[in-house]
Formats: sequence, C-alpha cells, structure tokens
Amino acid sequence: MYYVRWGSLDVVEEPCELGCDGLSYCTNFNNRPTELFRSCTRQADDAARFDTALWQQEGYLGLPGLNLPVRNISKCSPNVWKAVACALQIKPCHRHSHANRICREDCLDLLSECLDWTRMSGGHTAVSLCLRLSPDHPDTPCISLKQFLQPSDSPYFPPHKGVTSPCKGAPCNSSEVCLINRRCSPGSSCLPYTCVPGCKLGEVSQYIVPEGSYVRIPAMTSGMKSCLKICQCSANGAIEHCQPMPCYPLNSCLIGNRKIEHGTTFHIDCKLGSCYAGELSYSKKQCEMSSLGGHDDAYTSLPCNCRPHYVPVCGRNGNTYPSACLAR
Repeated sequence: MYYVRWGSLDVVEEPCELGCDGLSYCTNFNNRPTELFRSCTRQADDAARFDTALWQQEGYLGLPGLNLPVRNISKCSPNVWKAVACALQIKPCHRHSHANRICREDCLDLLSECLDWTRMSGGHTAVSLCLRLSPDHPDTPCISLKQFLQPSDSPYFPPHKGVTSPCKGAPCNSSEVCLINRRCSPGSSCLPYTCVPGCKLGEVSQYIVPEGSYVRIPAMTSGMKSCLKICQCSANGAIEHCQPMPCYPLNSCLIGNRKIEHGTTFHIDCKLGSCYAGELSYSKKQCEMSSLGGHDDAYTSLPCNCRPHYVPVCGRNGNTYPSACLAR
C-alpha cells in the first residue's frame, strides 16, 4: 500500500539517496558514499555549471521575488559560489527535512563579502537577507558549504566493495518502476535491478507505483477533516477503481497541558516529534553504525547520545546529573 499526503510528493519524487559520484563540474561532491543527496545527476551538474556562468555574466543572483547584485564572483570567493550553485542543484539533504538551504554562518560570510551593496536597494543587510535564505531555528538541518570546498576525504572503494544503490540514477524508462533484484548475488552477471510496469500518481506527479499496487490518495480536505480514496494501478498504466474512505478529523495533539497543532513538528529533549490527525510519532533513537565498518565513535549508548563525560551539574529538579547533556 502506497500512501501520499499533500505536500509530500516533492519528497517521494526526489528522495534522499545514498552517495554521489560521476560529476564533472561539482567534483567536490564526488566520492561521498555515505552522504545523502536528492539530485546527484549529470543534468544537475550541468545546471550548476550554467548557474555559475549566469551569475558571473549578469552580476545578479536571482531568487524568488529578489535579485541580489553580486561582485565579480570569479574573484570574490569563486569556490564558495561554485559550492552554492552545486548545493542548490545536487541538493544534499537530511532525512528530517526536505528544505535545501545553506547554514546561517555560511550565508552571512558570503553575502557580507561578495554582495555589491552599492547596487543593493531596499535597506537590506546581510542579516535580514539571511533570515530569508537560511533556516530560522538553529536546530533545523541546513547545508554547510565548508565540507564541499575541498574533495571528499572518504577512502575510495572499488565498485564491488562500496555501498551500492542499484536503482540510483533511474535506470528504467519513464513508465516503469525500478525494484531491487534480490535474487542477483554480488559479482554475478545478472542485473541488480528489475523494471516493472507502473502508473503515475497524477498528471503533474512523476512518481510511479508498481502495477497492481494499491494507493491511498488525498481526495479533498473540508474544514478540519481530511478525506482519502483507495485506488489501484491497473494494467493499462492508469490509477483506476477508486473507492472513497471515511473522512477523519485533523485533530491537534496533547502532551500534558501542551497543545500541538496538526501537521507541526516539535522537539522533546533530543527526539523529533510530529502531530498528524491527533496521533503523535517520534524519531527513533540513534543506533550504533558499526556495521558500516569498524567501531562507531559517534555512538555512546547514553540517552540523547550524550558524551561519556563526568562534569556534574544540578538540574532544575534539584537532582545532580553526570553532565549538562544528561540533565536536559
């Protein structure tokens, strides 16, 4: 069963995928097998090259509702501007956020140095502009440009030893779904994926589901209620045989005396939570990743993955805790 919510199609059409390689312009994004990207493709690589050339030629950085006059980017932090263009097209991502905005510190440094303030109108400052261009909350994931200013320091693994993603790069045609061929053993001559017929979820959406599968699609939202319909992907490549489901209220959630509105996310200690139609869900705790090879030094097994430091502090409740992290 495939379930689609309003606002989530952008996530499924450009999912976070492991690894990036094969780029000729954004070369600092290559050899990153354990990092997540939404659009590590040659088309995105070419688009980043075009964007950089356009900014240099026109002297403006075009944004929705705003044109930022920039100094000669071939002389003012050219590597950083290249990283910006590549990040906007290759789209490094986090599993908790679809947004693709650079971190506040990088934004302030770049605009303060390379914006042509003599041509800037509207009384803007680097701070006011970065309020629009970077995340508001300090805990919101963002793209740090520093890691992409030099080549990856990850050790190179031959293709047969590295992390594999058989369906990466969309090897099937536009009317098929790529599925992992689990009967194909590593090193065999068979293809590690299979292509099966499918259906697009709509005229605008490019997301495809396999033939014969059922999908739950939003039908309408009336007031504080949401309605769905169950449909099937037929053999002729269309979503058909739809049946309506009972509508359900978009209730808010309660945590003690705190009210959480439907569709919002929040943090409790180190966990990310969300409220959907009166139901609360939380992110999973961090697990050790030693299976990727060697000991995982980032995993401590303590709550919130706190460091094993003994620096006693007094908590708000009057109890003494081993560290400030554990006292939160």
